[in-house]
Amino acid sequence: MILRKIQIDEINLEDRRFRFTCGQPDEKFLRSIKEISVVEPVKIIKREASLVLVSGWKRVEGAISCGLEELPVLEIPENLSDLETFALAFFENYSHHQFSLAEKSLAVRRFSDFGLGQTELISRILRILELPPTRHTLEVLLDLSRQGKALPIIHLKDWKLITAELFLSFPEEERFLLLSLFSDLSQNKQKEMIELFYSLKKRKGKNLKAIVEEPAIASCLEIFKKNKPEAADKLLSILRKEVSPLVHRLCEEIDREIRQFKLPNNVRLDYDRTLEKSNLTLEVMVSSQEELRETVTEILNSLADGNWQRLFELLQQEIEE
Repeated sequence: MILRKIQIDEINLEDRRFRFTCGQPDEKFLRSIKEISVVEPVKIIKREASLVLVSGWKRVEGAISCGLEELPVLEIPENLSDLETFALAFFENYSHHQFSLAEKSLAVRRFSDFGLGQTELISRILRILELPPTRHTLEVLLDLSRQGKALPIIHLKDWKLITAELFLSFPEEERFLLLSLFSDLSQNKQKEMIELFYSLKKRKGKNLKAIVEEPAIASCLEIFKKNKPEAADKLLSILRKEVSPLVHRLCEEIDREIRQFKLPNNVRLDYDRTLEKSNLTLEVMVSSQEELRETVTEILNSLADGNWQRLFELLQQEIEE
């Protein structure tokens, strides 16, 4: 490899054949570049008379954002094949980067496009990526890698494989509709919304468009269009009721019990609203040891009210629908 400095505009950044990471430079990263420039060289290789970036996309994008015109590069011998070159980029990132599911899907797609056979993809690459080494997993990842606009969301919200599988079970036009509904939600709410719509489709035998046009859901979607924060919770509540009326009714009863608790304002109770888990989550926000002691004392005192026992009984209640 040859170490040298080049002008950034000498790199053909439109050629993204070796890119599979989704991370963008954050403020801390940009501040570092502003202070000391780009110190670690990026890797490039010559392809069809132009220089192509092999690894270091975040550094290059950060340098451009900070107004730098040149940066250090390591030029890889051009006689390396695209597969060998991508393997170099992959394993360089593998040593210090925790890949998201979106990035794993793109890595598998690149290996496949560069000629790595199905057997090695399954037996070697999927194992390295800590995914089930099966043909089904490979097919899911290859399909996921084609999802374009969905990939940044899947990366940012750190989706798990099971969520991706369910998402891909929807037809393409319905995936776009789902993305428009939950792009700003937390990962858990995205997962639940996908599961609920999937269950409704099976129960009602309707497509997603017909379901979201039903009056109760349609009225909630109008709130979505106004970007109101309560829209997601309201929609999830409607979907839960549609999918499982008994679970919804029990959740309402649990919520009433929780509202009766006399707890400090810095304590929040929560639970799994699918009721698949009977655990109660207690979140305490304190800024000192003394505040923690006072909060714990108040929680212990509340045990005498008997509300806790009733709450756990509701959470552990068996549901038959």
